[in-house]
Amino acid sequence: ITNHNITSTSGKLDVNLLGAGSNNASITLNNATVSTNGGNITLGQLNAGSANTKKLSLNLSNNATLNASAASGTAGDITLTANNASTVNSTTMTGNNITLNVSSSAAGVALDISNNTSLNATNNLTLSGVTTAGNQKGLQVQNASLSAGDVISLTGQGTTIQYGGLNIGNTNLSANTTLLNGTATTGVGLWLEKNINVTKGNLTVTGQSAGGTGITGYTGLNLTMTAGNLTLNGNASGSGTGVNLTNASLNVSAGDLTLTANSSVKLSNASLAGQNITVNATASGNKALEVNSGSNLTATNNMTLTGNTSAGGGSYGIHAYGGSQFTAGDTLTMTATAGNGGTDGAFNISTINVSAQNAVLSGTAGANGGTGIKLGGNVVNNHNNGNLSITGTTTGSGTTVGVNVGANLSVNGTGNLTVTGTAKSGKGVAVSGATLNATGGNIVLTGCVTGGGTGYGAHISNNSNFNAGENITITAHALDGTDGALNLNGGTFSAKNTVLNGTSQRNNIGIKTGGNINVTSGNLSINGVANRTNSASGVTGVLSNGNLNINVSAGTLNISGTVNDAGKQGGANTSTGLNLTNTNLTANSAAINGVSAYGNGKGFALNNVTLNGNIARGNNMTLSSCGSAAAVTNTLYVNGGLGWQAFKTFQQ
Repeated sequence: ITNHNITSTSGKLDVNLLGAGSNNASITLNNATVSTNGGNITLGQLNAGSANTKKLSLNLSNNATLNASAASGTAGDITLTANNASTVNSTTMTGNNITLNVSSSAAGVALDISNNTSLNATNNLTLSGVTTAGNQKGLQVQNASLSAGDVISLTGQGTTIQYGGLNIGNTNLSANTTLLNGTATTGVGLWLEKNINVTKGNLTVTGQSAGGTGITGYTGLNLTMTAGNLTLNGNASGSGTGVNLTNASLNVSAGDLTLTANSSVKLSNASLAGQNITVNATASGNKALEVNSGSNLTATNNMTLTGNTSAGGGSYGIHAYGGSQFTAGDTLTMTATAGNGGTDGAFNISTINVSAQNAVLSGTAGANGGTGIKLGGNVVNNHNNGNLSITGTTTGSGTTVGVNVGANLSVNGTGNLTVTGTAKSGKGVAVSGATLNATGGNIVLTGCVTGGGTGYGAHISNNSNFNAGENITITAHALDGTDGALNLNGGTFSAKNTVLNGTSQRNNIGIKTGGNINVTSGNLSINGVANRTNSASGVTGVLSNGNLNINVSAGTLNISGTVNDAGKQGGANTSTGLNLTNTNLTANSAAINGVSAYGNGKGFALNNVTLNGNIARGNNMTLSSCGSAAAVTNTLYVNGGLGWQAFKTFQQ
């Protein structure tokens, strides 16, 4: 039908245009109008479903119009059915329920909607395109406007297809519920591109691919929603990608954004915005959730990101890097799990910015030699008075690390910085060459090694820097602190009070420390405890390692070492509460305390120790072994000797 109209002049008119009864055929509407005043409009096959059915194509173009609206009462339904590639171009349809259903095995898109086509359903709008031809789209919707009073449902299915079983772009959508569903046997299940605007209701996008990509948000995608929630479900088997958003933007101004995949999710220079944002990726491949290249995720309220991979080796639950930004008005939660992997960090972070009242980052690695969280570059919580909490756990054996800090960590205002690491073996927390800054708050580090043998609860090394407006507290626990539950090799500290605690639960050493320790502001307390549980020898609360220089520039220095004892006589004479050798101490005042609770070991042993500043020659200083067993002795060898007043004080 070209340049002609079929119109009801009185009452309802049902119009049925059927073809391909005996031969392959097409139904074409070119600049044609069918108007029924509430009657139904049907375009389809003459013998649909029978063995004699032939191939039928539908071609609507050049301002074709199907109008089933009624002057009064309910509009009619519009139904288009074909089994060969069909196009709807520059066409307007108006009706109660509108259904377009095309299946095709021929070359070309099964159902192609394009060029300013407008489909408006009072009730439901359903579009379905399925192709079995190679490298073809099932349903393509481009430059169109779709509206429905209740549900819009778009379904596209292809085989080996690069641009999606369902391909949609430059389209406006308005309905209570909009469902987009794309499937491909390989390739891309659902392809989103250009501008997609949703002005009403919720949008759910589901993409499925076997070994390819479930959902692709192509470069330049700008999906905006002014009402309702956005949900993306991307699924791909094997090593495929559930959701891939590259140079793409999803903006949900008045609702929540939820992204879920049973395989990996990749966000590269992507922008996500919503009231609440939830991303959940569960994968069997190398990376569950990857966020990079300056991606920007912004939630008005809360953001929750979860990545879980079952792959081994260097697999990542979450890999976030490249200056990506994560912003939440309230709480940001990022949780990574690599149950069989994580040797490079189940949660691997390199230069990201977060902004949240509470930013909570956690990672768990299960591989032998795994790391719960590995941090590099700069990790900053820019939220004023926002807190940053980092927790890492390992369950494998070997040299594992709960939290490995090689980054500059920072919080603003009165925010607190908390790092907690637990490892079965290796190191609970490792800080190497890093800077930790809490401008007006506290820094709290807690490390624990739960298994026996070598390992540190916390290892601080390579001239790390700690700065807190309030206090710094580092606490380390180890089952067997063979090289110190807390192993401290130099560092710079600035706070009102810096407190370093180390406890070895079973023999060995509570704190082992060496290098240059500089406290540029406030006081320093070092408290080491070792629990002697059998006849072990050499058990020590605090032990210096090589040359030790402690400089508390304008505060008090307190060092306390304690050996608790189960009462085993053998080896008890080798226990020392506090053992400092080749050590320089500088402070305004100092208190030195060493305790051996059993036997005839030593309370404190100071050998080749130099006292500087206000504590030179023992001034403004106390030494004590109070709490030691009666047979315990002390050793004191101070370079330059003690002043007379100090000597008299110690005699007392």
